[in-house]
Amino acid sequence: MHFVYFAEQKLERFYDFLVERTEEKITKVVLKEGSGQADVKGKGTLGSILAHLGLASLEIEANVSASGKLSFSKEVVSEFTPSQKLKALLLKLNSEGRIADINLKTVDLLKVGSPVVFATWIKVDTTKRSASKIEKTGAAILAGHANNYKLEIQASLKFMESENAWRRLEVKRFITGFGTLIGIESEEHLVEIDPIVFAYAEPE
Repeated sequence: MHFVYFAEQKLERFYDFLVERTEEKITKVVLKEGSGQADVKGKGTLGSILAHLGLASLEIEANVSASGKLSFSKEVVSEFTPSQKLKALLLKLNSEGRIADINLKTVDLLKVGSPVVFATWIKVDTTKRSASKIEKTGAAILAGHANNYKLEIQASLKFMESENAWRRLEVKRFITGFGTLIGIESEEHLVEIDPIVFAYAEPE
């Protein structure tokens, strides 16, 4: 699977908190495009994100409880590819109502520490960190907008697809991604995201 940025170590940390459900009625299913609660063909926000990330038709095995919640056993998760882990995590967070779409929420409704998905135009902000400092520090600051507030994403170059991949973001690119909300400045209308994955996407 091709991503512009993929911090697999951060993704793994989410799985440290996976809890296996013990509810009596559990149905084992293969989640794929068009399957039940994981339907990614519709206009749903997560479906759009999965499609942009190239995960829409990726199949994964999961358990669906009587309440409709998704779960994945540790044994099954250990056999997932990185792409399958990403899709499984996004679907699980979505089924539990724990993931926020930063394009649809206002700053007041978002909470620091929340997993978030986003799709927006972003570019490297060389006014905050010059090209020489980016290479020296090994991290680029990406800037964008969502609704009426600014986004700031500090991306470590070691998680980029290549050493100079950040240079492609010196011009605005439409990026879809997933990460953790790490800061909100209400007065400045600024939201900071610690990225886990993002990819080039087509504007809708």
